[in-house]
Amino acid sequence: GAPQSLKTKSGLALQLARVATILVALAISIPLSAQTITTFDAPGGGTGAFQGTYGVNVSPSGTIIGFSRDTNNARHGFIRATDGRFTIFDAPNAGTGNFQGTRAYGINPTGTITGFFIDSVNAAHGYVRSAQGVITVFDAPGAGTGPFPEGTFVTSPLDINADGAIAGYYNDSDQVGHAFLRDKSGVFTTFDAPGAGTQAGQGTFSFAISPVGEVTGFLFDAVTAS
Repeated sequence: GAPQSLKTKSGLALQLARVATILVALAISIPLSAQTITTFDAPGGGTGAFQGTYGVNVSPSGTIIGFSRDTNNARHGFIRATDGRFTIFDAPNAGTGNFQGTRAYGINPTGTITGFFIDSVNAAHGYVRSAQGVITVFDAPGAGTGPFPEGTFVTSPLDINADGAIAGYYNDSDQVGHAFLRDKSGVFTTFDAPGAGTQAGQGTFSFAISPVGEVTGFLFDAVTAS
């Protein structure tokens, strides 16, 4: 009994050692692949200070999204396909002046894109763009309608999941932040984290959503500490 067991274990250990040796030899024999870096500029991007192209996110299929800043410092969303072709898009009513325009931040595996835009009076609004190019603008309940920093914001590459649910935050008319969750049918849930402050610049800010709809982010409390 015992001698046979010891022999079996010794044989298995020897086999594993041989396999490990083969794997190490194979790893050594495979040359390291050269690093390939591809640079690109979105059509219409400016060439001045802080202008140009901002790549923000990449989908599992290799599609890249982001936004450009033109010569007026207005933003425009872009999609760069795996073959290098660009699609430039602007949310309806996006402004064309300094700091205004469309920002793209999140893309899910189905090609749905989300972000926010600043309109001509500098108010912020969220949007979602379907894979077919249909853009739906949305404002979270309670969002302020005055100039930035009031309005609805989707500002993270992690703010949309595969099911199309979007997490973000809004600043109300007192410029206090509140978190929201928007499901794929457009229904909103808003919430404030315990201890979140209620003064301008304080509140609850969400920045990521999981595949099952869990939301995370941070808060600024009454002493503006995160």
